[in-house]
Amino acid sequence: GGWGKLQQLYAHNNLLATLPKSLVDLVSLETLTLSGNRLNTLPWNLAALSRLQEIWLDDNHLIALPKNLEHLPALRSLSCRNNPFPEGPELERATLLQEQFKDKAVEEALRAKEEEGKLVEIRIEDSQALLRNANKTLTTARE
Repeated sequence: GGWGKLQQLYAHNNLLATLPKSLVDLVSLETLTLSGNRLNTLPWNLAALSRLQEIWLDDNHLIALPKNLEHLPALRSLSCRNNPFPEGPELERATLLQEQFKDKAVEEALRAKEEEGKLVEIRIEDSQALLRNANKTLTTARE
């Protein structure tokens, strides 16, 4: 049907505990917003959504992220704050992935601004270190 052309799925605050396996059939999906649900796992084959650019997973019950999530070619934003990731490798991985994709988003915005000569919006949440890095990059670019 027409679901394969769906580009944005906003399913936040719906008390979802699981996701249908057919989620990976949404091959045109670019934005997936699942914040504020009761998810404790995500489909292992989420990386099949090669056009996915933004994933919002805040305020769920996640204890791990799919192992291949960082290989999504178009992914530029990942947010998974306020999940009970256990101390150790999974928490460290979730933190690193969020920072990696925030850095990628800032780099893309700065590159677009430089290439097009236009003002672009850069939105960064909950990351003072990233703000310092962005300011350092902007200062270096001006010199």
